[in-house]
Amino acid sequence: MNMIGRALNFIKLKLQEEFYSYLWKLDFQNIKKNNLKKIKTLKGEKRTCFILGNGSSLNLIDEKDLSNSFTIASNSFHIFMKEKKIKPDLYLLEDDLAIENNFSETLKTDEEINICVPIALSKKYRLKAKNLINLNYKKTYGYPQYKKNPKLSFQLEEECFFSETVTYFALQIAGYLNFEKIFLVGIDLDYKFPSKVKKVGKNKFITIGEDRNHFSTKYNSNKPWYLPNIKRMKFSIELACNELIRKDVKIYNISNISNFKNVENIDKKYIEKFLAND
Repeated sequence: MNMIGRALNFIKLKLQEEFYSYLWKLDFQNIKKNNLKKIKTLKGEKRTCFILGNGSSLNLIDEKDLSNSFTIASNSFHIFMKEKKIKPDLYLLEDDLAIENNFSETLKTDEEINICVPIALSKKYRLKAKNLINLNYKKTYGYPQYKKNPKLSFQLEEECFFSETVTYFALQIAGYLNFEKIFLVGIDLDYKFPSKVKKVGKNKFITIGEDRNHFSTKYNSNKPWYLPNIKRMKFSIELACNELIRKDVKIYNISNISNFKNVENIDKKYIEKFLAND
């Protein structure tokens, strides 16, 4: 797609987002009230949250570690669900490729899953699911003019924003739900460009054969993905984490690979200790 085509697509998405954002803020047909109520109901009385990334260190975790906490997963996590029988409380799909690659596959794995999708994309793809949740999530605010100073919001009754990684979306949801502790799992940011790929668009590729960058070799195997900007992902995650830390939320990283500024890395074997009340 040429530059003019990309610009037209951006304008179209921007207009769609602003239109549905307007309806959201008006609470047209109770879209805001009903969707936020669903998320709050899922949280219940849980005080801790696990944000499950899709890096190789996700394999460190097992079901008993998550039993009393709220869990947020994303993208091709349905593969992990099949292999480990772990079902997250909330399942995020934040962009076109995530929806195209994973929406139906996730529902095939568990038709009862709570899938959370930006309202503009939900309408664009005419998504239907038993437990579909929509949020006023603005992807266009992650584009060039906001690269240095991305927008961030824990006020989901208003809006939330994109900045390079679905983990940024998850952290805004966790902030809205006022968890006391947040554990990051499988967010390794350890990416090596595959040896065999086919380029199918601007920064868009298909891995030929096995995927070595995620918890499973099946993850991005033979399906399209966008080239990640690891530096930008790290910046965005640290921005959201530091805002939450300023609000006295305790955040821990259970990864033997990644490090985030002001976030304590802990060994998986000590999870129980950190889950315990202070």
